[in-house]
Amino acid sequence: MPKKPASKGSGQQECPPAGPAETGAAEEYRCWICLADEERLDDMISPCACVGTNRYVHEACIKTYCLQYLAMHPSPELRVPCPICRSDYQIVPRGALRLDRAGWRALLRFTSTDRELLLRHCRYVLLIAPLLASTVLAWRWVYDYWEDLWERGSGPPLLADGLPAHGPPVLRGALTWMPEQLHELLQGVLQQLWQSKDVGDVLDAYADAGDATGQQKPHAAGISRNWSALYVWLQYVQWYKVLCWLLIMVIGGSDGLLPPAARDAFRIEELLLTSDARTQLFIFGQCCPFVVSKLRHFLVSWMAWAWPVQLLFYSAFTSHVEVALTLTCDTVVGAALLGDWLANVRTDLQLRLNLNRLRSGHYEVASRDHGGAGARKNS
Repeated sequence: MPKKPASKGSGQQECPPAGPAETGAAEEYRCWICLADEERLDDMISPCACVGTNRYVHEACIKTYCLQYLAMHPSPELRVPCPICRSDYQIVPRGALRLDRAGWRALLRFTSTDRELLLRHCRYVLLIAPLLASTVLAWRWVYDYWEDLWERGSGPPLLADGLPAHGPPVLRGALTWMPEQLHELLQGVLQQLWQSKDVGDVLDAYADAGDATGQQKPHAAGISRNWSALYVWLQYVQWYKVLCWLLIMVIGGSDGLLPPAARDAFRIEELLLTSDARTQLFIFGQCCPFVVSKLRHFLVSWMAWAWPVQLLFYSAFTSHVEVALTLTCDTVVGAALLGDWLANVRTDLQLRLNLNRLRSGHYEVASRDHGGAGARKNS
């Protein structure tokens, strides 16, 4: 620092402040991460806009901090903000990228960050697989129905006996199992609400002989037996999809069934909770249509004798509308989740490459101290 000129009339000359060399005390620089003091800036940089004791940091310390931050907050652009001043660190290549055998091993080695990325993609697979399988199967059945409708017509009408006469034995057995278990409970409820003598009188109201010929009445829904069978199959596809998700979450939350490393891959709820958009898409695209569909199915099955139910579900919100709504929601949500997964695959591959470059020394955190010792070190 140049000396100041002497004050006029004072007779004394002002001296500059004493530096470290003149006082005998060496200037020390403290790393804000490890809190170690250094007398030289050979291994320290100033990567952000912080001043004072938070200005300098060891290169190794800030690189470790960046790797830990990027493992928790993936960013293929290696965007890491300073936790104090919130300015982004500048992570730049260290010269030309020349890789030898050791360099390739450093870039391709499996790390803890790779494990987190692999777990996330396993959760994507377990979340999307039941949805895609049920959607593809449902569209296949609907296509077969349309083809049969075009070639042979709609087929015989569904009679008032309720269940279709044909269909897979497993599905038909499952349909006949639930009413038997709930028969006594619903009989008591209906007797209290509508003073019905027997629940069978209500459920069989449309199965009685309707004319002098002894033939049964057509079902009030006005649908064919082929469509009724298709509707039953689609209902059970939806149930199996939900049961798969529930089973996956039970496995992920149960101790002892699988090793901890494998159990973490089944925690699909963590994948949904990490993104608000993904959570809203799943709730409004899967949960809400499923609840509406099952509520309609319950009311049609147990209160079909009531005229408001017939007016609403046999004239407005029919089974055709329900199937169209369900297939549309499943297709849109499945395509959105699949696109989100593919985008994350591309992002994570770039992130993994950049993280290994930073870890192996091919990338570095640049210093912003253009006038201090950090700039002299880099020059």
